[in-house]
Amino acid sequence: MRDQRGKGIEAKSVKESEGKDPRVACHKCRYYKVTWDPRQPYGCLAHAFKTHRNPAIVVYETSGIECQLFEPKRIQGSDS
Repeated sequence: MRDQRGKGIEAKSVKESEGKDPRVACHKCRYYKVTWDPRQPYGCLAHAFKTHRNPAIVVYETSGIECQLFEPKRIQGSDS
């Protein structure tokens, strides 16, 4: 990518190079859904959107921060 002055800039990836992976695991979130739309098979109920990519990546690229609405899925059959 290039900025307005023509200088090269690197696109930020969600995975930082600090040895750990800061990405939110959408498939472990209670708001993650798989849709019937083949063009946008993944979705986030909390943010109310569908996408063809991992929703956490879309949230990070548009806001610059990790998803703040992540909630772990509840385990079925759990009393708590």
